[in-house]
Amino acid sequence: MLKAAHRGASGYEPENTLRAFRKAIAMDADMIELDVRLSKDSEVVVFHDEKLDRMTGQRNAGFLKDYELSELKKFDVGKDGKPQHIPTLQEVFDCVNRHVKINIELKGENTEKFVGRLIEQYVQEKGWLYSDFIISSFDADRLKRFHDYSPKVKLGLICKKLPTNIRSLIKTIPLYSVHISGVFLTQRQVEALHNNGVKVLVWTVNGTNLVEKFKRWKADGLFSDYPDLLMKN
Repeated sequence: MLKAAHRGASGYEPENTLRAFRKAIAMDADMIELDVRLSKDSEVVVFHDEKLDRMTGQRNAGFLKDYELSELKKFDVGKDGKPQHIPTLQEVFDCVNRHVKINIELKGENTEKFVGRLIEQYVQEKGWLYSDFIISSFDADRLKRFHDYSPKVKLGLICKKLPTNIRSLIKTIPLYSVHISGVFLTQRQVEALHNNGVKVLVWTVNGTNLVEKFKRWKADGLFSDYPDLLMKN
């Protein structure tokens, strides 16, 4: 079963930072999950929220998309007196250096083109493999557009509840996996997705009992803020 660190080891380090990703690697996670948006000057940065306020602790900092990369680098998203900057996706690739797989969630508009371009660069020039990546999104159309840019990368549809049109989506998008909230998932849904050739990855699993349940259900992978929890079960 795939053990994925949600926004890195975000239960221990600030989410989506290089510290969180290094911690996940040290904890022997199989994969890190992260979120990407575009800066004002179209640089791919790793950040979850639309706004900077929560992670920077600065009220009214505004929207990430309104800042150029050089301006974003001035924000501190660390904690406990350990400063951390907002990383670019390229910085994360270099940090990871193929020690783990990378699940990239496309958050911002037009991220698909720029992420696809960067993946192609690392595959063609730096010896990475397409199988080192999964691209995921709540937006099925965004996944379709990404597939046009980089058709060899695995795709994962994110959802809280399984869409009623999931069979139609499976026919129109070459889905590798469905990433679904453990709150709403049923064992029957796991079996149905498997019967349609789609893997099931569950988020966000932070309790021992939940880990054991989804293992019994034969989920293919779990996302957790505490990757070491997945190792113990």
